[in-house]
Amino acid sequence: MGKRLSILLAVVLLLLVSGGCGRQKVELPPMPKEEPMVRVTFYSPAADGLIGEDRDIPKSGYRPEKVLQELIIKKGVRAKGPFQPFLPPGTKILRIKIKDKLATVNFSRQVLNVGGSEKMQRYAVAAIVKTLTQFPQIEMVKFQVEGREKGKIDGKNIEDWWGEVTLREQPWK
Repeated sequence: MGKRLSILLAVVLLLLVSGGCGRQKVELPPMPKEEPMVRVTFYSPAADGLIGEDRDIPKSGYRPEKVLQELIIKKGVRAKGPFQPFLPPGTKILRIKIKDKLATVNFSRQVLNVGGSEKMQRYAVAAIVKTLTQFPQIEMVKFQVEGREKGKIDGKNIEDWWGEVTLREQPWK
């Protein structure tokens, strides 16, 4: 019994010395601040025109590049079922340059492989333009393919873009 009492006293003494019996101020980690959100309408081509979907995105992601990437590559518009990309697989946004309220969207060469009807191709262009012109710094949009608006890439004429939807018509408002 003396050995148990010695151990108990040692534990009590250890707790007293380390402050275990006193009150300690416990600091809780700060609560994460909620990031401000911005409402953006994402447009996508549909059989009878454009469909739009309002979505709140973090203010830090409210940049033309991020919004366009989310529209055409990641999420699109889900208003009518699962996301169906409307640009060819592998298409990348290489850069968006904004100058004098004109956004120049530079796509990778895969964008030239689009399919579908002329009407759907026109709606695809309109979806991109309408989505980007929500930004106050953008009033018009034009496209490039790997930094060019003329010439050929992989035997395809860049200026002819998607057949009847040509780059000769740009910039678009």
